[in-house]
Amino acid sequence: MTVTRLSDYKPFTHDIGHVHLIVNLQKKCSITQLRMELASCSGESSPLLLNGDSNLALISITVDSVPLGKDAFTRMENGDLLLHSVPARCVVDVVAKSAHGIHAKSKEGILHSPKHPWFPTYTQCEREGFRKIAFFPDRPDVSAIFDVTMVGNAEHFPIMLSNGEKTHEAVLKNGLKMVRWHDPVPKPSYLFAMVAGHLSKMEGEFTTKSGKKVTIGMWKPAHIHHAKYHYAMRKLKAAMRWDEDENGLEYDLSTLNLVEIPGFCAGGMENKGLIIMGAPYMGTGYDKPNPESLSYIHSVLSHEFFHNWTGNRVTVTNWFETMLKESLTTYRDRQFYAYDKAHVLERIYSYKNVTWSVTDDDGKPLKPNRYKNPNDVGNSYFKYCKGAEIIRMLGLLAGEETFKEALSSFLKKHDQSHTGIEDFMSHVEEKTGRNFTQFKSWFTERKHPDVMVDGRWDEKAHTYTMTVSQSGTKSPRHFPMVMGLLSQDGKEFPLHLQGETGKGAAIFRTLEITKKKQIFVFEGISSKPTLSPFRSFSAMVNTSFMAGAGLDIEDLKILMAHDSDDFNRWRAAQTYIKISSQLQREEEVRLEKRKQERLQPRPSAPT
Repeated sequence: MTVTRLSDYKPFTHDIGHVHLIVNLQKKCSITQLRMELASCSGESSPLLLNGDSNLALISITVDSVPLGKDAFTRMENGDLLLHSVPARCVVDVVAKSAHGIHAKSKEGILHSPKHPWFPTYTQCEREGFRKIAFFPDRPDVSAIFDVTMVGNAEHFPIMLSNGEKTHEAVLKNGLKMVRWHDPVPKPSYLFAMVAGHLSKMEGEFTTKSGKKVTIGMWKPAHIHHAKYHYAMRKLKAAMRWDEDENGLEYDLSTLNLVEIPGFCAGGMENKGLIIMGAPYMGTGYDKPNPESLSYIHSVLSHEFFHNWTGNRVTVTNWFETMLKESLTTYRDRQFYAYDKAHVLERIYSYKNVTWSVTDDDGKPLKPNRYKNPNDVGNSYFKYCKGAEIIRMLGLLAGEETFKEALSSFLKKHDQSHTGIEDFMSHVEEKTGRNFTQFKSWFTERKHPDVMVDGRWDEKAHTYTMTVSQSGTKSPRHFPMVMGLLSQDGKEFPLHLQGETGKGAAIFRTLEITKKKQIFVFEGISSKPTLSPFRSFSAMVNTSFMAGAGLDIEDLKILMAHDSDDFNRWRAAQTYIKISSQLQREEEVRLEKRKQERLQPRPSAPT
């Protein structure tokens, strides 16, 4: 197996301005004719490497309309095509034959289902699927404007969809049909998509803030009669409006198509202008929707749409930067869920996902968020929620409004370009005037810190001294701790740190933890307080709600009844139920033991 390391990454040798792709669709294979306009980055003639799958058959190749002989290129063992030398500026045409993969068996390339004639033919190109379709630099840092012409039998492929906007449609001779699509936004090949077959749709319309009309098509295989997309349509429009209002990010095309593919290999795929969705995540299969199923539709649908900016218009330099597109998009879909549903529901959802995903299937700590030396580039994928929580912690440290402005300006600065997590962190540091060097260890280290909180109330001085200790990592982590203090009757104390000047104090404080041990002294605490630690799951750390925060059963009762933070009220209740159940089991065991002792025959008295 080829080892791919971050240190091996090198920028591509050429710029590609425009791609013209003609796909002649057939049932089991397709003939692709790809024309690319090239410019050498060095300004001189140089070799050109085009990625290709070993099963992709080369039919012909020309440079500036001149056919190349076999001595002008090398077909490599892995399927790649190396052109020994091409001019500094040229047009390369490559014709190839692509065999279709089998749906549910293959995960990339052009896929179809031989068992079901009604099943649409579709593509999946992330990460390396386009090289199974055509010879091309199939890497995320190479973007181009795509013009795609799809040609196929009108009976077999009555509907033909691709990225961008449809510019032409015509009926040809011999029962053929042609549809041409133009995507004006440069994109890498992993965002290329096609769907063709018998499809029907539900149509909607959205008007952007600038007044542009967007036609929304939610497509399904024609044989599916019970698809109900009304909820999905409503939530998609809500996500589009929220992204405009909250982040100033407007959808950029006049068409947005979504296609449901039963048995799709993922929840969804964010192809530019042509999102492919797994069947459950648009509504099919839920005859009687419940809160959980609606939550799945809400999260996955909004996630794929939000990729339009975080992943599509602003994409990654290489596959080691997955955090920038996937975790940042997950953070955005979580923010939308909190806005559209309830903040506490989003926090509970994220807490459960992160708690579940901090170890892998073997019980080992989850892989770091960004590898420098993986055995395979695919290992740079990680739990989306974990990365989203890292971004959320950064937002708490930077300040909510400041971070929102930094994120928005970062996306506009890098619009239609390739970037990475270092660029993002540098931009946040620039906009906030902060140094987050210590925070960056969240991206590279496996373990989460183990945190203990100890509190001491001084009755005479009316102070509360809180000691926060962390361990279990190579070096101390930088993370936020949002906390509060409650009196025994449930009132929240204003939180004023010793030595602070100025009037007024909030009942929520965001403390920055940067050392192995830190001490915070709060003044004006007139009675023994109950600590409400890590409100709204403010940091992704390992800590027990009781032993790790010095709480007892009575403290849990106070938090359940009075905490203004709904997440901590929920967590206190969960902890209380767990402890009560454990105590009940222990009592049942004790009673059973006593019962068995009474049933034991008494020893007879000695004679």
